[in-house]
Amino acid sequence: MTTNPIDQMKQQIVHSSDSRKRINLSVFVLAILWFVSAVGALLDWFLQLTMISAVFSLASFSFIVALIWVLARARPRAEDFPVITGAGKPLLSFGVRTLLILGAVLITFMIGLMIGTGAGPVLVTGLVGLGLTLAWRRSLDYRLLLTGVVVGLLSGLGIALLGNSDLTWAIFNGLCLPPSFIGGMLLLRRTGLSRSRGMEGGFVSGMRSFLWGCVLALPAALLNLLGNLQGGDTWVQHIWQPIYALVPAFAEETWARLFLTTLCYAVLRPVSNQHPRRAVGVAILVGAFVHGFGHTGINPFGLVIGSLLYGFPTALLFIKKDFEHAVGYHFLIDLVRFIAALLNG
Repeated sequence: MTTNPIDQMKQQIVHSSDSRKRINLSVFVLAILWFVSAVGALLDWFLQLTMISAVFSLASFSFIVALIWVLARARPRAEDFPVITGAGKPLLSFGVRTLLILGAVLITFMIGLMIGTGAGPVLVTGLVGLGLTLAWRRSLDYRLLLTGVVVGLLSGLGIALLGNSDLTWAIFNGLCLPPSFIGGMLLLRRTGLSRSRGMEGGFVSGMRSFLWGCVLALPAALLNLLGNLQGGDTWVQHIWQPIYALVPAFAEETWARLFLTTLCYAVLRPVSNQHPRRAVGVAILVGAFVHGFGHTGINPFGLVIGSLLYGFPTALLFIKKDFEHAVGYHFLIDLVRFIAALLNG
C-alpha cells in the first residue's frame, strides 16, 4: 500500500514539531539546573550553610548528567558521520582492533608510571602524531603547520612564564604538542568526527564556540571546588597566573580529544560502519580514561569519577559541537580552580 505524499509530509511536520519540543524542554531543564548551580555556589560561598551546599552540589551534579544525556542524544549522531572504508577487506575485526588499542593504552600507562603520569600520554600521542604527520605530509598546508607550531610554542611559554616555571616540562610540551595538533586536524579531515571552528571560520567563530564551552562548564567548575583540588595549586600566587588555565585546556584537549579520541575512532570506524556507535563509544572511553590517568595515575576512584564527570562531557562537546567548545569547557574548570587557589592563598 502506497502512502499518500501529503500524509508523509504531515508525519514529517509532526515529527519535527515533537523534536523541537524535546529540544526546548532539554534546554529549559539545563538552564534551570545551571542557574541553581551558580546561585547555590554564591550563597554557599557567603553563608556556609550545609543545606545550601547540598542543594548546590546536587544541582551541579544533575546538570553534568543532564548535559551528557542531552549531548549524547543530539545530532550529529554516529550514523550521520561519513563512512570510512579501507583498501580492500579489513584484516582485523572490531574486537581485535579494540584489544590492540587497549594494549597501546596499557603501554602508555606503563610509560607514564616510569616518566610521569602526565608525561606518558603527551609523549606517546606526540610520537604517533609525528608519524601520521610525516605519512600524510602531502596533505599539509602552511596554515595548519603554523597553527600547530604556535600551539606548542604558547603552551611551552605558558608553562615557563605563568605556570610552575618547569623549563623541562615547558620544552617537552612545546615539542610534543605540535605533531599531536597537526595529526589530530589531519584525522578530523579524514573522519569527519568533529570540526574546528577556528581553523575553518577564523578567530571570531572559534571564540564564539570557546565562550559557549565556558558557559556550559560553570556547574562542573564549581562542583570541582568541593574536592579542594585547588589546595594543591600553591604556585598560584599572582593575579595574572589563573590565565594559565589556557595551557592545559589547549594542550590536554589537543592530545586527549583532538588526537587520541579521533585516532581511536579512525581505527575502529572502518570495521563499524554497520554499527558506528560502538566506534564512537570506545573512542570516547579511551580518550576520557587516558586523560584521567594523566591526572590521577592508576587511582581507580579518580579515573572513574574524573572520566565520568569531566572527560565524558568534554568528549561529547568535541564530537557534537567542535574542538573549541571542548577547550572552553576545560578552560573554565581550571580557571575557577586557579582563582580559588589564589583567593585561598
